[in-house]
Amino acid sequence: MNIKLLNARNTLILILSFIFSASNLIGGKSVPIVPIQGNSISILINDKEKTYYSLTKTNHIKVKVNGPGKLQVITRLTLPKHQTLPEKYTIKVIEGSETVKLYSTSSERSEAVIKNSEFIPGKSRKFTLSVPEGTHTYEYYLENTQINEASLKFNLVTRKGFKKGRGVTLEPLSYDRVVTATVKENLITYYVSSKKTNVQLRVVGSTRVKVTARLNFDATMKGKQSYVIAVFEGSKHTLMKQLSTTKSLGIIYQEWKDVVPGKTDTFYIDVVEGEHIYKFSLEETSAHSVSLKFSIPSKDLNNER
Repeated sequence: MNIKLLNARNTLILILSFIFSASNLIGGKSVPIVPIQGNSISILINDKEKTYYSLTKTNHIKVKVNGPGKLQVITRLTLPKHQTLPEKYTIKVIEGSETVKLYSTSSERSEAVIKNSEFIPGKSRKFTLSVPEGTHTYEYYLENTQINEASLKFNLVTRKGFKKGRGVTLEPLSYDRVVTATVKENLITYYVSSKKTNVQLRVVGSTRVKVTARLNFDATMKGKQSYVIAVFEGSKHTLMKQLSTTKSLGIIYQEWKDVVPGKTDTFYIDVVEGEHIYKFSLEETSAHSVSLKFSIPSKDLNNER
């Protein structure tokens, strides 16, 4: 590609990025974000062509967005055709000199196809990044893998895009691992609380947190299983929730084949005004872990300080 074409392409990307950000703030919808820096590639998924952006160990991706909102990132590791085993990898996100996200997962070959390539895209993995108010530039790096390339796709949802009465997902401060459940072709992210590592969640009240739980069944667990999720704030017991569940049918974790997710259990935590940090502990069960998802009403996002 000659210099004139390269400059024209970069100018077009910057213009498109600005248009998408501006329309997003006005219309309040989820829209695709085009990176400032990153080469586009086409992936065929169920015969539909999707645009992703190439991330290699030597060429990172740079994305500029306007907040507040949530930046959704879909990742696919680019695997050689002979690859049969799952491959671990990490996506590191930096703003300025600060690391704002380390997303570690694993993936295996999918049925999708990269156009004009001899490589195979891995199964998709998804994470979100909370974008504070103002303009932010994030740089994405590929680490902790022997594979040289991944493909990323970006969508931004501003707070104006959260429908009234619907929940907004919260991401914990700490957790054992991140898992992705496939439910009716939707990818749903859960955070694992194990007997070794508890999930910790920061919430600014007043609000009501919806907690969705899936007990994780290993090969020794049969039939209906009872369990308790104990919620602490500091050393104080906030809630002891007794639950029971059975194995889900047809639902799997994309990156965790050793367990079977249970059917969902749901409970709520009423949060008084101010900042709170809750710890979620799995108790009174033979299971080693539980997967959790958290959300609050969209109107309560204004509580954030």
